[in-house]
Amino acid sequence: MSHPTRVFLAGGDRAGWALDEELKMVRETLAAMPDDVELSSIERCEVVHCLNPLMLKELPSPALIGKRVVCHVPGDPIWFLQQPDFIKISSLVGRWIAQSTKAQATLVSLGFPTDMIPYMLDTRVFDGRMPDGQSVASLRRRWSIPDHAYVIGNFMRDSLGDSLLKPKPLKGPDLFLAILQLLKSRGVSAHVLLAGPRRHWLRAQLNASGIPFTFVGKDIHADDYPANILDRSTLNLLYQVADLHLVSSRSEGGPFAILEAAGVKSKILSTPVGHAEDVLEPYCL
Repeated sequence: MSHPTRVFLAGGDRAGWALDEELKMVRETLAAMPDDVELSSIERCEVVHCLNPLMLKELPSPALIGKRVVCHVPGDPIWFLQQPDFIKISSLVGRWIAQSTKAQATLVSLGFPTDMIPYMLDTRVFDGRMPDGQSVASLRRRWSIPDHAYVIGNFMRDSLGDSLLKPKPLKGPDLFLAILQLLKSRGVSAHVLLAGPRRHWLRAQLNASGIPFTFVGKDIHADDYPANILDRSTLNLLYQVADLHLVSSRSEGGPFAILEAAGVKSKILSTPVGHAEDVLEPYCL
């Protein structure tokens, strides 16, 4: 009688951010198949399942010998190809997991053996329900958001880790700012709702532009990663407080924000990055 395949999981970011959330869901999924999969140590495993190729180099090389290695590509594959260690790392991987049709097409065109497994959403958290006794109005009061404001949310990092006063180009905070400035110039009043770590650049720019905003987090002038990573239950409520969630990224693997906003039935507009075209209607792009 054959035994379940022994699998070692790796690749979380150890900060409670996106990769840790994905690692949790992959672990729960595999644990729900005890007849097929046994979660194991790296020494005993037959398969190494990693959620980020750049984290493979953190694993002991001798332990990978003779193991089948499966690896996700949690971003734009072209970005990973440009990283100095990628060619060496890619020689270890037997199967790649793309998480959008766009990423799959890129990997296949480059000759990488690839399967498509979309990002998962924990619908036990992002379910659009309010806690008993709470409402959008009460939550707006809790976070000092004007009752009748049109609220545009964005919960993604915008500053670079090595320089909090510079925007992170891939996340497109300059595009987000330009949209809000254009709305203001046309007399359209909007209130911005921000959450998450490294929001320093955008907060400073919104202040300078006279655009009202609420930041849900601790006011830390130094790097606030991971201190300002919010729990998922709070994010579930913030999506519901916003009238619109706006993703302005230039490059993404996901982002999770698209699934999370959809899960709580929050209106969302996004640039056509990552899995946006797989999830959203064309008029949302």
